Amino acid sequence: MTTTMFLIGSISFLFCLNVYASYKCLSSDFSDTTQKVVQCILLWTIPLLGPLLVIYFAKAMDTGPDYKTSDATHYIDSSATHGGSNGSS
Repeated sequence: MTTTMFLIGSISFLFCLNVYASYKCLSSDFSDTTQKVVQCILLWTIPLLGPLLVIYFAKAMDTGPDYKTSDATHYIDSSATHGGSNGSS
């Protein structure tokens, strides 16, 4: 009975992990449709490693720099806004 309960618990855990990783994969803005499909196929065919990798990479992309909303104005050369490099306005 104990082995059966452990097996059912393990399968349930892996299923929930796969569902969560699929959600993270499909809701990602960093991947195109083809990449999302390939990731989901790999996710469901590799039982434990697939979801852990998808969750790891999704978390890494979420915590990285936000290129979509970053303000690029700090990259403008300050000499261009102050009349040039010779100090004249």
